[in-house]
Amino acid sequence: MRSLLPCLVLSTLVACSSGPVDKPSRRTLANGAVEVNHSSLANTPGLQLSEELRIGVAGSGSDSADDPFIFGDIRDLEVGLDGTIYVLDYQAAQIRMFDSTGEFIGLLADKGEGPGELGRTNGIRLDSDGFLWVNDHGNRRVTLFDSEGAIVREMPWRARGYGYSWRGMGHGGRYWYFSSGELDPAEFDKRGVVESTSETYLTSLGETEEEDVSVYLGSNTGSYLRFPRGTTGIPFSGGGGSYLDPGGHVWMAASAEYKLVRMDLEADTTLMITASVDPAPVSDSERTMAIENYESMMERMGQLDIDWSIIPSHKPMIGGITGTAEGGVWVRRDTDTGPVFDIFAGDGTYGGTADAGALGAFSGVEPVIRGDRIWGKAMDRDGTPVVIRARLMPADR
Repeated sequence: MRSLLPCLVLSTLVACSSGPVDKPSRRTLANGAVEVNHSSLANTPGLQLSEELRIGVAGSGSDSADDPFIFGDIRDLEVGLDGTIYVLDYQAAQIRMFDSTGEFIGLLADKGEGPGELGRTNGIRLDSDGFLWVNDHGNRRVTLFDSEGAIVREMPWRARGYGYSWRGMGHGGRYWYFSSGELDPAEFDKRGVVESTSETYLTSLGETEEEDVSVYLGSNTGSYLRFPRGTTGIPFSGGGGSYLDPGGHVWMAASAEYKLVRMDLEADTTLMITASVDPAPVSDSERTMAIENYESMMERMGQLDIDWSIIPSHKPMIGGITGTAEGGVWVRRDTDTGPVFDIFAGDGTYGGTADAGALGAFSGVEPVIRGDRIWGKAMDRDGTPVVIRARLMPADR
């Protein structure tokens, strides 16, 4: 019965989608990959995410290590097949476990330097065998836990850098992650708007450095702001995204166009999804708020004389992507009425568009999606991070 769930969910979603939806065209490319083109997607969300569970309460982040329901800085989350919810709190350096009803079970790992303890940990990921991979750049190691919380293995962390949240995975007993590097380091001392071309690789770490493998995925040219004390992106630019799923698939998304590419671990394309959508405009209020936020940021990062015409008039076609447990992908997209998720099955079939609700705001943490349910990080009204579980339902009429 479990194998039928994706089909049942998708058939329900298509029936509930709102707005004209085309019959996609399909063709097989020379390398055997399948290209699926959708000439249109639903203009109005026919689906919504109905909140079923919320974990987290308002409180001071400084107390997050003492009360399991107060989170200081959620950097990642995972969900076991038995419904156990794993939440990584970066500030408290803890991995907390909750059952499917939201009751606190206990700590999988706590702060420290000993075996299985956490330093600065920015990512957790369950693999297809049920092992939880924990990326701890503070203690410079990757630790594997089984479903009972026992340490299965520890391996050295040799990645050259790290981001807000780890975007890797464990697959085939190896640690996989995206790595990149700028091709024009001569511009390093430049301040202001910097145009840079970077190369992206899929890197796998073995037991020793000699066993490491990197596969070239492509290059990208973009611009960002370099302050005297740090760098940041340009408001409403960027977008797109990448995702590694435990099944061994690599998803990449463009931002200037609506295009998704799925590859295997050798960077061979197996599926391409394209669609025609209208980009959402950047409103005057959004532009003003972005400028105010960056002016506040300059108090910490140093002053720059910025020509704010660099802010684009429209938002990226794709705001982010997340793979599903069944091999499909959800695409976050901005519209005139707010953020939505476009839903695709593993063969490129369009399953409908959902109002993203509280999970639509960018949180830096990839949600977990299984069947018609999604678990993700959101912010409470007082700015406290919480975990939400929601279910796909027909939109209210």
